[in-house]
Amino acid sequence: MRKLILIIFILSATSINAQQLLSLEEAVSYGLQHNYNIQIVENQNKIADKNRAKGLAGFLPIIDFTGSAMNIDNETETDTALINSDIQNVKAELSLNWTLFDGFRMFANKNMFNELAEISSYQTKDKIEQTIVMISQAYFNIIQQEKLLDAARKSKEISELRLKREKTRNSIGGASSTEFYKAQVAYNLDHTNYLRQKTNAQLAYEQLNILLGRDALEKFIVEKEIRLSELKLSQSEIIKQALDANSSLKAADLLQKIADRKVQVAKSFFYPRVGLVAGYALSDQSRSSTIRDFTYPDFSTKTTDATIGLVLSFNLFNGQKDKTDLSNAKIEKKNQMLAYRDARNKLIGYVSEIYSKHNQQKEIVDLELYNIKSAKQNLELHQERNNLGVSNSLEFRDAQLSLFKAETSLISAQFQTAVFRLEIERIIGILSK
Repeated sequence: MRKLILIIFILSATSINAQQLLSLEEAVSYGLQHNYNIQIVENQNKIADKNRAKGLAGFLPIIDFTGSAMNIDNETETDTALINSDIQNVKAELSLNWTLFDGFRMFANKNMFNELAEISSYQTKDKIEQTIVMISQAYFNIIQQEKLLDAARKSKEISELRLKREKTRNSIGGASSTEFYKAQVAYNLDHTNYLRQKTNAQLAYEQLNILLGRDALEKFIVEKEIRLSELKLSQSEIIKQALDANSSLKAADLLQKIADRKVQVAKSFFYPRVGLVAGYALSDQSRSSTIRDFTYPDFSTKTTDATIGLVLSFNLFNGQKDKTDLSNAKIEKKNQMLAYRDARNKLIGYVSEIYSKHNQQKEIVDLELYNIKSAKQNLELHQERNNLGVSNSLEFRDAQLSLFKAETSLISAQFQTAVFRLEIERIIGILSK
């Protein structure tokens, strides 16, 4: 029996050690490779980049080629003769159309397609940064839930030890039944809290697996601590970097430029358009005829045409459509300018809010570290007094809950500090570097 228990213990230990340690960097790397949304936005970015060629299309000529070859066998019967004729006709034509001037529309379109590609790249960067934040938060949440589980386990063990002592005292008549029942209630509450926290920890693992695109029940272990590096930037420095590098703000700025290009396109219709046209056509026709038994010699005709010229077109009136389009484009330009200013102001306000919350949580971490030290000493004192029978259950429970509250508050503050730190790094655009 002892050998069986030893084997089971060894196998369990081996299974635990065999579980993969998943670092934060590995989780982020895996998630970025397998996240479907990122794959979609990256493909959209490729499409936008290829669309740059559309902007160049307006500068290049359009060349068309048409050709045909026909054979006509014609038989005509008259009162006096039967006429057979065979006609072969070959035609080929090459045409060129080249817009030389269109009111600067081609330049505006070229710039607009370039800016659309830039917006797509910033949207891809923003999606990557958001995914990094989500994965990191889920990873930190596992560490948080594991720490909370450990705190709940310690609290349960303290209550269990107290319950055993009260049970022993009660059995030998050294304590009242009231103290025993209070200890029993405290243990039940702590045990229930432990079981709930165990479920929360399991859900945290499943949520990260799902986020990484893996089997929700895949087993792994994480790092023990949330790594927090010192934030060396001031609020003004963070705001400056955010204004210079934030993906969403960059996209809003490009939308302003695109709106300006649309105004240029709308203005182009008020200019004349000049184009170059050129063409070359070749026609080769041969014909042979037979009347009765007499065959006429083959008759062939070959013609070539070459043309080149300039075409000028200018719209005189189209029901004021162009004027309306220009007016709407100017309004849209103003709207995009207002949207950019709004996004800029909101970004500055958001930086201020996140920076303040980050610093506040750091202060809470320092405070709770001190509180835990005091709460541990207080609980140890009451444990000694409880062992001597001079501490009542209310005081002991209060000391126990104070320590548990300080531990959970510290864990939560560490998690929130890490989350706000991630958000600051996302805002200033350094997460995806």
